[in-house]
Amino acid sequence: MGIFDFLSKDPTKTWGDASRRRLTLDLSRGTLNTIKLDDPVERLRLWGKPDNENAHKDGWFMYKESGLIVGAENKKVQSFGVIVNQCPHYESFFKADLTITHLLSGDIPVHGGMLGEHLIDKLNLQVHESDVDDVEIIDYANIAQYTIEIESFADGRIKRVNFYKQLG
Repeated sequence: MGIFDFLSKDPTKTWGDASRRRLTLDLSRGTLNTIKLDDPVERLRLWGKPDNENAHKDGWFMYKESGLIVGAENKKVQSFGVIVNQCPHYESFFKADLTITHLLSGDIPVHGGMLGEHLIDKLNLQVHESDVDDVEIIDYANIAQYTIEIESFADGRIKRVNFYKQLG
């Protein structure tokens, strides 16, 4: 952080350019690459300037080339949303190059053709809630103090993986 960064209306304007990244979500450590949930938002500087303006005000840091949305509140990282398949709401995002790692399961590459139920089985997750409608399936599972949310199309293919600290 530069000495006069506090004068800038948008502190991310001084961050370097973002570039496409391979993403590794570590379910045991609560990290995406080297960024941990609850880290100060300033740590996102390592990934570069987000694609959206006013990310620091809105609380959403979008890295479209990497297929990533980082949620923040009170200047701390609160969630990771990783786009695995393009869909109408995320058409401007590239598909992420995502690997999920877990102490019990090892490294699991996640790709657009993968079914949500297949990923749940590979990660040995216990789903505690599912929301199903004509458009999508959302499965929720807890891992220690974290929640992983796997959003799939109605045909079962994964479209997005969200990861955050358990609420409440």
